[in-house]
Amino acid sequence: MLLVDSDVYQKATDRELDAVTWELLKSTKMKLDILHGLEERIGGQYKIEDNLSVGKMNQLCLINNFMLAHKKEFPSSVDVSGTYTWIDQKQAIYKKALSDSLGDKRMENEK
Repeated sequence: MLLVDSDVYQKATDRELDAVTWELLKSTKMKLDILHGLEERIGGQYKIEDNLSVGKMNQLCLINNFMLAHKKEFPSSVDVSGTYTWIDQKQAIYKKALSDSLGDKRMENEK
């Protein structure tokens, strides 16, 4: 369900936090905490990106852009789950996959 709202995240990325974007930030952080935890619990060689299409990686990239734009709202002392470190790592993977697949065809707001 997280991916369904990727357009919302794209629009919210450049907005200052208000009551709505703050709630979006908190709920998205919780959802990404769950994904991060699932990946860790499955363990082994499993990585979420191994089962994602380029389109889904693009959607997650937009969500991560929103999260990273508001990273200061969750300093590492508050983000004890390490999810922001995980987001940083995944963002690099998603961006590389998108660049490898789409090259110069990516839109400016997708970079």
